[in-house]
Amino acid sequence: MFLISGEDDSSNLLSSNYSRIPGLETNSELIVGGISSPVANPLLTATVEPTVPTVDFVSASSLDQARDVGFSKMKQILQIFAADPEFADKIELVFGDNLDPEKLQSLKQDWLTGELIEFPENEILYQPEIAGGNGAFDQKNAKIYFAQEFLEANTKNPDVIADVGLEEYGHFIDSLLNSSDTPGDEGEHFAAVVQGKILTHTELAAIQAEDDTATVVIDGQTLVIEKAANTVSLTTPDANAAEVLSGQTANPGRFTVTRTGITTNALTVNYTVGGTATKGTDYSNLTGSVTIPIGATTANIPITVIDDTSIEGSETSVVTLSTSTAYDLGTAKTGTVTIADNEGRSHCSH
Repeated sequence: MFLISGEDDSSNLLSSNYSRIPGLETNSELIVGGISSPVANPLLTATVEPTVPTVDFVSASSLDQARDVGFSKMKQILQIFAADPEFADKIELVFGDNLDPEKLQSLKQDWLTGELIEFPENEILYQPEIAGGNGAFDQKNAKIYFAQEFLEANTKNPDVIADVGLEEYGHFIDSLLNSSDTPGDEGEHFAAVVQGKILTHTELAAIQAEDDTATVVIDGQTLVIEKAANTVSLTTPDANAAEVLSGQTANPGRFTVTRTGITTNALTVNYTVGGTATKGTDYSNLTGSVTIPIGATTANIPITVIDDTSIEGSETSVVTLSTSTAYDLGTAKTGTVTIADNEGRSHCSH
């Protein structure tokens, strides 16, 4: 049973702070039920000041409930993971082998019981307050933050909320087990491992090289947070394209956009195009955006070459990923495809 009390919410698993919604005072809230069946108790009351008539208490309550269901899903996942015979090995894979064994054993027992005694405070903030992330962890105050916009978009998707919650909880676990922050986005790695996701070598390398930190100001404090957000990068697996004569095998080039982080939603990535090649004359596509589908980590950007009659030599098409509030940019964000000219040749080989 989860109990949220207005008298001492700092000690409760599901305590949250809605101080940034003016005029809203939550007196008490009770969530009753098993892990998979939380229900709202009618004892929940609120006082709305008449000077702020636009406050939507139902919305705030639904966000709390969405978050709480996500936490319940987290408890289920951690309980199953703690019973894994390879529990210790998998934890070391994420956080290294120089861990405090007593704390690790205590965490395992905590997860097996489903109580989550070792759990940080949590708060719902607006997304810009946590540098555009869906969630974040503040080690200084040992607090997890969720973006209100993220919860609003996923009130019916507890798995998505649990995924972000596990990532931020992973940062908290790292702070308990290690004296210094594990390199990369150890929270994302933790979330993947406890959910049984298989990471490719490329995905794991990207996670371990990722800088997921941001500096923000919350309640007058300047804080360094670790945030949950998609990070996108660009590679050029086929950097050579060429004009070909009619009837010959096409020889396109290809860029690939890769994301780390949440894959339960489609993600549109924007880009700009430069180089010496000209759209409509040297190639026919490159629209300025590509969408990574739900469940996928990559999307290709092929470059379809147009054969013209001009003798122009090799030309280039340069794609550069654009910034967005929907994702962070990785280190690799620019790629080049070279288009070979076929004038004066009878054929072109790849």
